[in-house]
Amino acid sequence: MSDPPRRGTARTRRTVAMMFQGNAKAKQIKGKVKESVGKALGDTSVQRAGRREQLRGKAQEMTEKTTARVRQWTKH
Repeated sequence: MSDPPRRGTARTRRTVAMMFQGNAKAKQIKGKVKESVGKALGDTSVQRAGRREQLRGKAQEMTEKTTARVRQWTKH
């Protein structure tokens, strides 16, 4: 019997993780810009939407970092 297919190399997983981490930072920056625009215009709904986007980006970043640590500890 042949071996089961591998799910990806460590290098591939690192590359994908770095790609998503950039996406998390982009969300934070986009949210900050949106919040600033809302503040300048006096539009609280745009400000809140910007803050939410920043928090989503931060949560995504924290999740990715935690996942990477767990994988490192389990040598996965």
